[in-house]
Amino acid sequence: KGLPGGIIRFVGIHYFRFTVICETGDTYTYHLTSQSLKRASEQSITAEHIRAFLQRVTGEVLPEAVQSLLEYWGQSSGPGIILERLVVLQVDTPEMMQLVWETSEIRRFLGRKLGELAVVVRADQWEDLINGLEARGIPIDSRL
Repeated sequence: KGLPGGIIRFVGIHYFRFTVICETGDTYTYHLTSQSLKRASEQSITAEHIRAFLQRVTGEVLPEAVQSLLEYWGQSSGPGIILERLVVLQVDTPEMMQLVWETSEIRRFLGRKLGELAVVVRADQWEDLINGLEARGIPIDSRL
């Protein structure tokens, strides 16, 4: 607010290239997100471009969280942290995991291992996995 409309539109157009814009009444907020940074990367916009633009437009030192986000993003090829919903099979012993993993009729329902005692189950096949385990006499406690 307080800036001529043309300047606000000019700045907003540039913010749109690397942020998600949220409108609340007359107020606009700009959020740096993993998706917006991915979009920026696809436009060959670097972390240094964003940092320089933000400092020029605001005339202030960027908040530490923004600096850290841009620094990390500039050094990595992806988000570094992924949050997802998973169906997970956990076992009590490494021997049980080996049995499950090496049984091809069961293995086909599994994804990547999450450690020595856990593995991702293909989300659309967890019921088939339960049937396959029970058919081989392997007891299972399903909490789905």
